[in-house]
Amino acid sequence: MLIYTPCMHRLASVALAITTMSCVACSASGNTDGSSGVDSGAAHDTASEASDEGGSCLFTCDVPAPTCKDACTSVVSSVSSCAGGLCKFDQTSKACPTGCNSTNGQCDSSGCAKVACGDKGPCGDTCDDPTTCCVKSTYDRTTGAVSGSGKACCDAGDVLTGTEDCGVGMNHGVNVDGTCADAWEGAGNGGTACATAHCEKLVCPTGP
Repeated sequence: MLIYTPCMHRLASVALAITTMSCVACSASGNTDGSSGVDSGAAHDTASEASDEGGSCLFTCDVPAPTCKDACTSVVSSVSSCAGGLCKFDQTSKACPTGCNSTNGQCDSSGCAKVACGDKGPCGDTCDDPTTCCVKSTYDRTTGAVSGSGKACCDAGDVLTGTEDCGVGMNHGVNVDGTCADAWEGAGNGGTACATAHCEKLVCPTGP
């Protein structure tokens, strides 16, 4: 026969209280096995999935440097996508109004290197960068007084802008021959032939 004493009553009450507290904690967590109700891997999984869907490149994309398609066009590359983890590029042509630098593929004023400041360059725009465009300079060449004929020429690469007959007598003149002034003297001139060539050259700064 089990005799129920006051001490045994107190022990039973304590056990019941502990069991009740444990059940309340389990209900709050949503689990009955005592584990936490938060899925610690949920945030990580979401981040991984987002990375996959965004198509992140596996490595840093090494974008090709710009190049010149021609003297007036630059070709610029940019990252278009990272599908499959690989870098893919788009190429865009960009018009260069005063030239494309063949060294770095970028637009600059290199197309004005042989053009007078204020004149239009080969790419369409007016050249106005004094560090690149050229200044016009004029000079004269002359035959001086000669008997019969003589020729005065501009320096190679320069432009003949005009001629002048500086002969003396009744029958003389000047003809244009390329970039030269060709003096002549006819019969009965009674003097001398003479021609002056008016020339123009470009004085260009050093640079591209």
